[in-house]
Amino acid sequence: MIAISFNRKVDPELLRKALNQIKEEWSDKEILLVHGTMDRETRNLKGVPTQKLDIIDEIFPPETQQSFYGKLGTKRKTMARFVYLNNALVYFIGSIPRKSGIKEELETYRTYLGKNFRKQVRFVKK
Repeated sequence: MIAISFNRKVDPELLRKALNQIKEEWSDKEILLVHGTMDRETRNLKGVPTQKLDIIDEIFPPETQQSFYGKLGTKRKTMARFVYLNNALVYFIGSIPRKSGIKEELETYRTYLGKNFRKQVRFVKK
């Protein structure tokens, strides 16, 4: 199992490149992709572009994904606990602005993963 986190402003081509690399790296294993990305229905209702979700779905079919997005936004603590309990790797894709949801997510993973943080977290910046 793997998890991905990315900033809303991540370059779509960086996201595509990173996801393709992850898929290739994990090609010999069955993958469950965990993320906190807003679902397509909510995006359409709010008029939010679906480009990044389209990229995720193109590389990892929806049936291989588990989203932790809820009515109040991304359930970061629940997602981090799930990652911790399943010993998953987490890939942070793109930059992590100081005051952002992804920064909060990073700190949540740091708390839940504790001493395993360095083993279970990867950063993809280019």
